[in-house]
Amino acid sequence: MADDLKQRLLNGIQNASSLSVRRKSALDAFRGMQFPTTKTEEWRFTNLRNFLQTPFEPAPEARLSLDELNAVEFADLGFPRAVFVNGRYAPELSNAEEADGISTAPLNEDAELGSADESESDIFDALNAAIASEGVVVRAAPGKAVETPLHLVYLTSPSNGSPAACHPRTLIAAGGNSQLTVIESHLSCGGSNGAPYFTNPVTEIVCQRGAVVDHYKLQAEAEGGFHIGSTRSRQERDSSFATHTITLGAGLLRNNLTATLDGPGASATLHAFYLATGNQHVDHFTTLVHARENCNSREVYKGVLDDASRAVFHGRILVKQDAQDTDSYQQNENLLLTKRARVNTKPQLEIYADQVKCSHGATVGELDEEAMFYLRSRCIGEPAARSLLIYAFASEVIDQIKPEPLRSKLQDELFAWLPEGAAAREAF
Repeated sequence: MADDLKQRLLNGIQNASSLSVRRKSALDAFRGMQFPTTKTEEWRFTNLRNFLQTPFEPAPEARLSLDELNAVEFADLGFPRAVFVNGRYAPELSNAEEADGISTAPLNEDAELGSADESESDIFDALNAAIASEGVVVRAAPGKAVETPLHLVYLTSPSNGSPAACHPRTLIAAGGNSQLTVIESHLSCGGSNGAPYFTNPVTEIVCQRGAVVDHYKLQAEAEGGFHIGSTRSRQERDSSFATHTITLGAGLLRNNLTATLDGPGASATLHAFYLATGNQHVDHFTTLVHARENCNSREVYKGVLDDASRAVFHGRILVKQDAQDTDSYQQNENLLLTKRARVNTKPQLEIYADQVKCSHGATVGELDEEAMFYLRSRCIGEPAARSLLIYAFASEVIDQIKPEPLRSKLQDELFAWLPEGAAAREAF
């Protein structure tokens, strides 16, 4: 079953002999690996049985009109954008050239490609490295402060009900002392018919000395989607990297995030909010590597789970021997709205330096009864009170989103989902 799926996924490679050395190496690595099972420690709470039983094929070429694209929620934020449909660049839907101070180029064997990833250590990363034929390289020139965000839209459009797979690839390279903001959206259209599909994105982010990068990953795909993706960053001296992961869709999602602070004085912020409903399964696996001295990191992951959904969080902070004077904080908080929702959380510290300040924690609970009583005593109905408390819980992450159109749309989405959301918003 797994071997058959491997071969189907590789159907997108027409001529292996024409691949570059790097892609051949990734292809060999993929062929030599096995898909993880629940016996694999890092995948202990995420079962890929349904994924392995789905006969995915490379996603076909698809055409969309501008009106069809803009009708997809979150596709139009008013920023310059580069649009990919089923993994293929759609120039007729894109206007990335209007992003002042940012250069974009098609994916190729760029000198920096692969500098922040570990494609030969993960079967899905290896698959992406071997098969991804189109993607984008985003660059900010040294010393350039870019005010307008760039929006990367990766859209999956299943056709004819056939299970489709695509493998988006993104490289973000921030030159020394530059500043830029990139919004990476993974969306779908035409998937309401329940056709399964597989999105396997890899994003690499390289922050040179003194660079400041704000990165947003929004995932709002259809419930028939399997989303298994990786984001890997590497930072040089005095750089600042912030990534905000917002998860709203897909039937099964796994986000792997590795952030490496590889220069003194670097700082990283990892924020995430996930909203799971129905039978959704949401898995976040993060690794924060403190490799040099005087670095600091803050990680806050918050989730709201309804119905029979399930969330998994495994957050690892690794402080290497040379990383003296590290300051790191990690917190995972989960709000369960039903008795059927489940969470498995595992914050983890691994410290090899002797002069550090590190803390971590996790909470899993229901709505605060005292807070509910207080709101009810102020003549606020129970549904509106519940909505107020849920939004207040999520706002710690959502309010940190700087691009106003994205933050506003997320607030609208959350209030629309909440019971008595309109009344709660007015009260808030």
